[in-house]
Amino acid sequence: MDREKEILRLFPEEIRERLRMAGLDYGNIREIRLRAGRPVQIEGMNRRYYLSRSGQLTSQASQAYTAAREEVAEFMEYAGSYSLYAYGEELREGFLTVEGGHRVGVAGKVILEEGRVQGMKYITSVNLRISHEVKGCAAPLLPLLKEQGRFANTLVVSPPGCGKTTLLRDLIRLLASGGEEGGYTVGVADERGEIGGSYLGVPTKDLGTSCDVLDGCPKSQGMLMLLRSMAPQILAVDEVGRREDVEAIAYARCCGCRILATMHGDSLEELDRKPYCRDFRKDQMFDRYVFLEMGERPGQIREILDKEGRPVPCLE
Repeated sequence: MDREKEILRLFPEEIRERLRMAGLDYGNIREIRLRAGRPVQIEGMNRRYYLSRSGQLTSQASQAYTAAREEVAEFMEYAGSYSLYAYGEELREGFLTVEGGHRVGVAGKVILEEGRVQGMKYITSVNLRISHEVKGCAAPLLPLLKEQGRFANTLVVSPPGCGKTTLLRDLIRLLASGGEEGGYTVGVADERGEIGGSYLGVPTKDLGTSCDVLDGCPKSQGMLMLLRSMAPQILAVDEVGRREDVEAIAYARCCGCRILATMHGDSLEELDRKPYCRDFRKDQMFDRYVFLEMGERPGQIREILDKEGRPVPCLE
């Protein structure tokens, strides 16, 4: 299934037809948001649009098509393949992942039990975050992530929406595909199913020839399972930050495994303020910190720092 069909099948008929009429370039769209009683909103790489009632893009919210509450509910039925209860574990985290690796964030009425989130109902807002595969986007970066001929433990740091998962995906592909910079066995702990875009356990994204994906497993457990079962040379994981993630990374490094990870953030100082993440710096778990910024393309690099926080010269 191509990307346009993957995306359009999720929407109710009225919105689907207007999206089709708009002729969107889904390679340059980050998000499509539906809110009950609010305009349908589309986020480009660096600009916000609304879907008009005539099936055009507009910057004027007053001209936009307004999503009905029933349309938000219908979207969720399609996203959950009419079995939304089967996605209960994911919905406790506020999202679910659909075919193609696209992620659907949700907001609405939270179900609590003994103070813990058990799920959601009366969903009134959905955010479809479109998964991108940009082959070659990481090629200029890869030579800078080596020390003494080996891949350096690397943390990619980025605010939301700057393409860190897109960059991570291409780095994995290059590392696991042989060639001058590659030829590694890479294990991917894909907790949310976004990296590989797995469907029925099979990745739909190209992650290279020597890559093994553990889909839907919590990151910390997934990293340890891959270490024990698949003997990866590099472990790759998206959006680390919890204490158990840090502990799993530290254990993997002690086993001689290299780490490629991402995290939300904007600076080393911000990382130092995050619970448990200051251990990254104190124990020098990473040799490279790659900071991204919003730009014309996904994964645009702002700067690269070494483990001491010193700039690594970028290639022209």
